[in-house]
Amino acid sequence: MKTLKFFCIFSFIAFGVSCTNDFSKPNNLAGTTWKATDLSSSGLGNPETFDYQMLKFNTTTAVEGSQKYLKDAVETRTGNATYSISGNVITIAAATDGGGTMTGTIEGNKLNVLFETGNSIVFVKQ
Repeated sequence: MKTLKFFCIFSFIAFGVSCTNDFSKPNNLAGTTWKATDLSSSGLGNPETFDYQMLKFNTTTAVEGSQKYLKDAVETRTGNATYSISGNVITIAAATDGGGTMTGTIEGNKLNVLFETGNSIVFVKQ
C-alpha cells in the first residue's frame, strides 16, 4: 500500500512538473520572465554596454521586452510586442513601427531568439 501511495504521489508531481515546463503553450508561457546576460552574439552594438535583456510574457499574446544598461544603474528601456507560438517556434512582433519581427525556438528553459539581422540571443527562464 505504501508503494502505491508513493507511486501516486510521484506520478502527480512528475506530471505537474512536466506540464509547467512545456513553454510551447501560450497558457504556460504567460506570466513567465526570461533573461539573457550573454549578449555577445546579439548585434546590439557593444555587448558590454548592457547588463541584461529581459522578456516578460504578460498574457497569452503580449510580451514586454526590457534592457538594462551597465553605465547607468537606473536606466532600463522597455518596449511592448505581441507574440504567437506554433509548436516550439515563437514569433515576436514589436508594437512600434519599424521595430521588426523576431523568431525563436523554445527548448526547455531556454528561448533562442533570432533577429532579422541574423544575430541571436539566448534567454533563460527565471
